Order: sequence, then structure tokens, then C-alpha cells
Amino acid sequence: MALKKITLVFLVCFLLCGHVDASYKDNIGFVDLRNELGTAMPDGVGIDVTQVEGLSNGHWMPDTTHSEFTGKIITDKSGGDTGSSGHATSVGWYFYGNSLSMSPGIIIVDVYRADHWLQDGFLNIGSVEQPESSSHRVANHSYVSSFGNTDLDSQALRRLDWVIDSSNYIQCVGLKNTVTGTIVLGSAFNVITVGCMDGSHSRTTVPLSDSYADTVYEPVRIKPDVVVPMETTSAASSLGASAAALLLDAGDGITNADNAEVIRATLMAGADRTTDCQCDDDYIGDYRADGEDRTDNGLDKRFGAGQINIQAAYHIIAAGEQDSGSAITEYGFDYNPAFGALEGSSDTATYYFSGDTEHSRISVALVWHVAINGGTSDFFYGDAAYYDMDLVLYDATAGQTVATGASAWDNTENIWTPIIAGHAYEIRVQPGNGQADFLWDYALAWRLVENATDDLDGDGLPDTWEIQHGLDPSDITDAMTDNDAPEGDGLTNLEEYCRGTDPINADTDGDGINDGEEFLLWQNSCEDSDEDGLPNLIDPDADNDLINDGPEYDYWGAEWDKDVDEDGLYNLVDPDSDNDGYPDGTEIARASDPSDPASHPRAAPSLGLVGFLVAMLAAFGIGVYARRYAAT
Repeated sequence: MALKKITLVFLVCFLLCGHVDASYKDNIGFVDLRNELGTAMPDGVGIDVTQVEGLSNGHWMPDTTHSEFTGKIITDKSGGDTGSSGHATSVGWYFYGNSLSMSPGIIIVDVYRADHWLQDGFLNIGSVEQPESSSHRVANHSYVSSFGNTDLDSQALRRLDWVIDSSNYIQCVGLKNTVTGTIVLGSAFNVITVGCMDGSHSRTTVPLSDSYADTVYEPVRIKPDVVVPMETTSAASSLGASAAALLLDAGDGITNADNAEVIRATLMAGADRTTDCQCDDDYIGDYRADGEDRTDNGLDKRFGAGQINIQAAYHIIAAGEQDSGSAITEYGFDYNPAFGALEGSSDTATYYFSGDTEHSRISVALVWHVAINGGTSDFFYGDAAYYDMDLVLYDATAGQTVATGASAWDNTENIWTPIIAGHAYEIRVQPGNGQADFLWDYALAWRLVENATDDLDGDGLPDTWEIQHGLDPSDITDAMTDNDAPEGDGLTNLEEYCRGTDPINADTDGDGINDGEEFLLWQNSCEDSDEDGLPNLIDPDADNDLINDGPEYDYWGAEWDKDVDEDGLYNLVDPDSDNDGYPDGTEIARASDPSDPASHPRAAPSLGLVGFLVAMLAAFGIGVYARRYAAT
């Protein structure tokens, strides 16, 4: 099938924020791992990478003169870009930058213009030939692509999946920066998709009906695989690509540690399903708590396997390969090259371990590739075969299955479940229900999760906090309830804990706005507008303008988030909204207009001598009355 011309539509929509915040390295375990390993820290040295970019203002190359790229050899493989793209520069920071990435040891970087890479630059869409070969190990795709043609979309996915499987060429793909909608390359089976912590990314694949005889790419599968605490999917995917390069470096010399399926399984098994509280929604505290968020393959629709934990992932790789049929250690992985019952291969693989008092959960990820018929170098076929596998955790002591990952269309299965000290367990890999015999490979990665020292039920709420507020430290479900009297405030107990509000008082700061509504109002629960040490959420007068937030919000109405004096502060958090020298509270109390700099409050009336004596007598009388009342 020869194609004369392909119309490509690319939209670079993942603009990165200008503010660079390196706290993500703390959150994903990078700083802990660096402190643990010191000079032995892997940094991606010797790993050659590729960056594929859509056009941004006519450019696709990063700014090679930037200090983040000092010492790098960055090559324009598409040729002809005489400028640079701010988007490509930002992606490069997190992928291979000297200080912002996790893999500063990366030296060799090839950069392609997206349409060139998809066509005669690499994938050869529009040609009958196979995709080109490459010695590079990791590629990043932080752009949206659309061909407007399902056959071409399907070609792209089948060719990309074949490249990953046939040459272990890891491809990280960013998702769309909206919950609704999908992207094309993120719909490939064998890629690593990375989303954002707040869940503001696409969550499913594109169902493709095409001219191929198989129906492998038609079902809607769940994405992403993992998330990171970044604000855009461009930053997220490039940081995921950097993590993959670090793990490849860490696995140098370890049998099968460089396998693409192993790297993906390791990132998923090592990911944190719950994370420490952060401002706003940048934490995971309700993983799979709601049935609507649960997937058949054991993931959460919003977060995939959870937030990347590079320290845990490193230890999975460093523990080395451990074969089925024997006892496994706290961390580890296995790559099985022949499975499925054909040609003498087994149809069940079993891994044994025992629960202990130091670990409360186990995290397991099973990953395998879709099989693509690559044909010959002169003619790429592209027909696909999907082999269904299931993942089972069996409690041999209790004689029962305790957890499964059993999707009929995804190519990852995952388990994250509590384990009991003293019980003997078996991790089982087996063909899915109704799957005919086959011969294929898979990767399995696991880790035993240590007990939280102060959180008995592992619900994200410290035991002391639960006891203080009348909750049960052994009940994991109470983190998701709303106990505020009389009708709740719209925040779960976990959200109350993370935001510093009172779980049994709907209006913690008594300012007239309930906590749930106030959180939506402030948008950033850590902001402290008047710098008095109290975040706005629990400060009754957030801007210290002598009027509580509730009455002030009512006063401003629809104008609460406007900026009258254009000083960068919206009215509700501006102590002097019109910059006339009078606090808003004073103006409102004295019938002046806080939005009009020409309107000043009337002076408080003078009491005079008679008024002073009357006030003193009134105060004396009230005091005597109060004392008499207290004595009765």
C-alpha cells in the first residue's frame, strides 16, 4: 500500500509554565535516592535519546546555548531549523537538562520535527518499508498529533509498537492536557504514558476502526501508566523519559534490566498509590476509593499506577532478576521470554513470598507487548496479535485469591493490596479467560511496601489525628467520609487533614464561608495573603483589612476576583482595593466605596465630654450587671 501524500496536523498545546520548581525531585524520591547513593547515583550516562517535537512558532529545536544543555551534543536530524522553540527547550530541561532532569549524564540527543520523524525520518508512514533502526534507547513525544484518517493513525501505532518491541526502544508519550479527548501516539500499546498529578489529562485511548483484518486497536484502554507532580503533560512525559534513562543506567550489567517491558513494569510497580499531602489537589489520597475510578487491570483511571517513585523503582532494578518457581525478595523483577503453553512453554508462572510485620502491602505490575508482524525490511505488514494475561495474588495460608488484575484488552495488569504478616502468598501469571495457547514474553516487577509508622490503616491520616477527631485509626474508609456537622462541608476527612481544616467544623475559621466553598474560592490552600502565618483557608480575615472574608465576599459579589487598582491582587485579598490609603473593612463599615479611590470613609464622630461620661456609665453598668449575672 503506497501512499502518495499524507496530511499531518500537529498542535503543540503543552506549554510549560515559566516558573521552574525543583520540588518535584523531592516528591518522586529522587532526592532520597541521591542522598542514599551519593556518588554512585545513576544519571543516564551512556544513554542516547531522541526528542520528537511539533512545530512551535516555526521551530522544533531546543535552545542549544542554554546552560541546561552545556556539554550536550544536540543534533537537528530534520535539518534546517535556524532558531529554537521555547516548548522544545522546556521539554529538554526535564528530559536531559544538567540540573532539572533526573538524567544529566545524557550527552547524545537527536531532535526531529514530528512530521519528518513520522514519515521518512523514522517511522516511514506512507512507505511500504519498515521503520528505520536506531541505537538510541529512549524517545520522548510531548505533542498532539492527528492524521484525520484512522488507517494512518493505525499505521502510526502499529509501527511504533513494533519498534518498541523489536528493538527495546522505549517511547514516552505525553497525554492531552484535558480530561476529555484523546491523542494518537498515547494509544499505542507498548509506550509509557505519563500524566499529571491533578488528573487533568486524557484518560483513554483512541478506538480505531481501520482496514486491517484484526480488531486489536479498537477497544478503549486506560491511560496514563504513571503520573508526576508537574503542571503539564509535556513536562510530565519528559520527566518520565528521564526516569527511564536513569533506570537503564542503573540496570547496566544486570540481566534483562534494559528490557523495555521491565522498565515500564518497574515504573508502575514502584509508583506511589498514596502520597504526602501537598497544596490543593497535588497529592493522591483516594486511590481506587471510588468504584468509578477503578479499572479492570487494577489501576485508577485518574492516576494510572500512581506517582513515580524513582527510589523504589531503582531498588526493583538493583534487586535483579528473580525467576518464577522460587521465593522472591522485597524488591525485584523477572523477564520471562517464553510463556503461554506453546512450544513447551509454561502457562502459569508462580512467585512465592511471606508477609511480615515490616510490610503492609504489595505492589505488582505485569507488562507485555502487543505482537506486531513487522514483515521484511522491504515490506511492513503491521497486523497485530493481542495475548490476554491475568495477574493473581493468592493467599495460600487462607486458601483464597485476594486480588487480581484481569483486563481483557489492556497489556498491563496490576495489584496493590494489603498483606498479612505470617501468611504465605503466591503471585501468579496466567493466560486470561478464554485465551488460546500462545508463545510470548512478559515482564513482572514487584515491591513490598513498608508500614507507615504512624498510620495503622494506611489511609493517609495519622493515627493521632484520627483519635483527636473521633475517627477510627483501623478503618481505612473513614478518610473518604465528610463528618462536618450538620451536613458536611464538601471536603473528605483526608482533604481536611491535608488542608489544615477541622473535620467536624464546617467553617474552621468562623469567617462565614464553609471550608469546602472557601477552598474553591482561594484555589490555593497554602496561600497566606497577609503573611500572618495562617493560610487563607483558616484565616478569618485573609488580607487583614478589618473585615472577615465572608462579609467581604458578600459585599463584593461578582467583583470579588477583580483587581480594581491593578496591583496584582484581586479585591478579596487586597487590603486596600482602590489604593486610597483606607483598608476595605474601614471603608465598608463607614459607608465609603472601597473600589473608588475618590471615595473616603467618614470620620468617626467625636464623643465629647457628655458622650464620654455617658459611655463610661454605660460600660460601668454593663460590668456590674455581668458580675451580678455571673454570681447568680
